[in-house]
Amino acid sequence: MTTPRIVLHIGLEKTGTTSIQRFLTTNRARLLARHGILYPTAPELFRHETHSVVAAALLGSGAQDFVTGGDTPRLDRVIAAIDDAADTYAEQIVLSSEHFSSRLTPEAITRLAQCLAPFPVEVLVYLRPQDEMVLSAFSTRLLCGGREWMRPRGVGPHLRYFNYLQLLVPWADAFGYERIRVRLFDRTHMQDGDVVTDFLATLGVRNSGLFKQSPPLNRSLNVAEAELMRRLNQRLPTWEEASRRRRPQIYHRAQRVRRTLLAETRAARMFEHSPPLSTLLSSTERQQLLDRFSDVNTRLARDFLSRGTLFKEPSTCADRSEAADTRAAWSPDEALLAEVMASFEQRLRPRRPIPLGRALVRKAVSLLGYRQPALPEQSG
Repeated sequence: MTTPRIVLHIGLEKTGTTSIQRFLTTNRARLLARHGILYPTAPELFRHETHSVVAAALLGSGAQDFVTGGDTPRLDRVIAAIDDAADTYAEQIVLSSEHFSSRLTPEAITRLAQCLAPFPVEVLVYLRPQDEMVLSAFSTRLLCGGREWMRPRGVGPHLRYFNYLQLLVPWADAFGYERIRVRLFDRTHMQDGDVVTDFLATLGVRNSGLFKQSPPLNRSLNVAEAELMRRLNQRLPTWEEASRRRRPQIYHRAQRVRRTLLAETRAARMFEHSPPLSTLLSSTERQQLLDRFSDVNTRLARDFLSRGTLFKEPSTCADRSEAADTRAAWSPDEALLAEVMASFEQRLRPRRPIPLGRALVRKAVSLLGYRQPALPEQSG
């Protein structure tokens, strides 16, 4: 039996990762039977269509907020489960989690390389321009409890999350530069303009149309939804606050509140006319942001792709407005907030009257049993 190759799909976040993971989960049996590709689902490795358990096992318990359900991740169990997966007839084993890139420290990456030393490994990563990543990261941060509005002027190469060269060098040091495969999350660069088709092509699989397809996932917030979520987060616990109280369950409960409220607003089409977050950055602001990363992006293109440039110039699409304050124009007023919260409570407790009070956000949070002292509203 030959040793299978392990493909570590490390993200990045907001580069179609969830769509890839949903596809691999849905088509797991066919991929293994027809192409020798195993997407392992052992509970020691896999939860919610992703291998975030592997990433969590390489971190301390205080940094495992992204894993819910099941036992606490343990590295020895992860290694044993990977060894079990290798005992199948698979030619390739795919482990996919955006938390590999967003959470693992250089020390954890080195530890992962040591654990996978018996296997040939390829590290696959998708990159998107930093101006797009800023907007996507802002949306994700709000959905995870962020309380501040986006501040693009503070984004620069000093932030590892956006400095792709700094992010990839530890992976190259641990696994070898020749093992790092960089793909661009751009329709003009991806196979057939589709990230799932492109991902399959990197595994040597063609004719993606023969598989079961899933609808697009992970729609970003629009401007009004983002402001509503920011206001809600003033009253909900962050992961750090829950950890300090040694009660991680209150953070996971808060996440359920966020998801339920967002589903309610979208189902009711309350904010359907709000512009997308892309309108928060003008084309000039996008170019200024990318200029800050010019040197590191050029070095990355040279070291990992053997070419002179990484991304094309930012486009000036119609949705990238030059408006001075899109947020202010679409900030939900108190009347709309009241309607949202009343609908939210009716969804959770349909047999109870619908109260409309001043502390609307606090009322919504209290429905699931969480209370904390009032937090000051943050400006800007």
